[in-house]
Amino acid sequence: MRSRPKLGATIALLAALLVLAVSPGAGGATRGDDPRSLAVQVVKWKVTAVTLEMRYTHPAIKGVQKAGDTTYWIRYHGTWKGLWRLAEYQAYSHHRCPS
Repeated sequence: MRSRPKLGATIALLAALLVLAVSPGAGGATRGDDPRSLAVQVVKWKVTAVTLEMRYTHPAIKGVQKAGDTTYWIRYHGTWKGLWRLAEYQAYSHHRCPS
């Protein structure tokens, strides 16, 4: 497992953290907090990027193929919570699979 967040994914992650921070009972910043204190709070959260990569061969394709994905996790009230990218959240909230 390797940690290697991409710029777009990092921006989406920060947007997700912002949503988490302003949600009721989040224990983070509130809507009345200024951007500077919110930025400090985001830095204090323990966010872990987990990248899984699978290498495989297929008889119809020459060479070793790779497939991978990165997911983001935060420790919240003693349990791990997965963070979704905005597009994934919007798709799931509308009962669609984000493909």
